[in-house]
Amino acid sequence: MTEPLARWVLANAIRGALYDPVAAAQIPYAVHQAGRGNYLPLSGITGLFQNHADSMAMGLTFSVACAEELNRIGADEVAADSEGSFLGSAFFDLFRSGCEAWPVSSKPYAAPAPREHPVLLISGSADPITPPYYAEQQLGYLSHRQHLVVAGGGHINSRRGCIPELISRFLEMPGEPLEQACVADIHRPPFMADAFGPALGVSAVSVERGDQL
Repeated sequence: MTEPLARWVLANAIRGALYDPVAAAQIPYAVHQAGRGNYLPLSGITGLFQNHADSMAMGLTFSVACAEELNRIGADEVAADSEGSFLGSAFFDLFRSGCEAWPVSSKPYAAPAPREHPVLLISGSADPITPPYYAEQQLGYLSHRQHLVVAGGGHINSRRGCIPELISRFLEMPGEPLEQACVADIHRPPFMADAFGPALGVSAVSVERGDQL
């Protein structure tokens, strides 16, 4: 049985996969296979992330987003950010239509006051929705902040590599600078090269080294 899939549904599933480096590593292979007529890998990714919103408390999400965010976003900003992107304005349109029906009032904010208490920020350089420059450009009022940036990290990095240990150290001694060298040891998963995973195979490696098979 076949069923048509709306373009925005597929695009939104790809957006969801980009949050997770493990899932994102499978996208090039899935797209390549789809171009050859094999839609199974792409269908698998879509199935995982098509209904990803079911794991979220959407009432709470709309309550925050509609009150604190949508009222501060202009049409020109939406057009500039979505131009040339594979998703277009579909993600914003979802919240716009939801906020038209969700009964919350806009909550404007004044300029943030300086904060002296220690704060630990954790970002992933490949996070598609809250990239590291948000923390650097918008959170300057946190004078005692420490910022951990996971190279190639997605949206959630608190469980990766040595990050849990660094969080524990920060909570024990929040005023002490963290030794962040171990963060560089966290690597993004390699792209999936074929149906069996990321390995290129012994023959490819041997040929690159000039070995005789």
